[in-house]
Amino acid sequence: MPLLVIIVLVTVLYLVLGRGRFKLPWLNDSDRPASRFQNLETPLDILKKRYARGELTREEFEQMKQDIQGG
Repeated sequence: MPLLVIIVLVTVLYLVLGRGRFKLPWLNDSDRPASRFQNLETPLDILKKRYARGELTREEFEQMKQDIQGG
């Protein structure tokens, strides 16, 4: 019986602490400051999506692209 309790306790601790690396259960990866900026789109990405959706003509796209790139 004590062996079963120890096995269950070790298993729970393993799962709670992040499968071998220390990770608090109430924190997820998006709470880290560095990971907040990983999924941000650049202005050029947004411009390309707008062009792909047909919101911009070719001329508007090229002009805005030049404005963004500073050229």
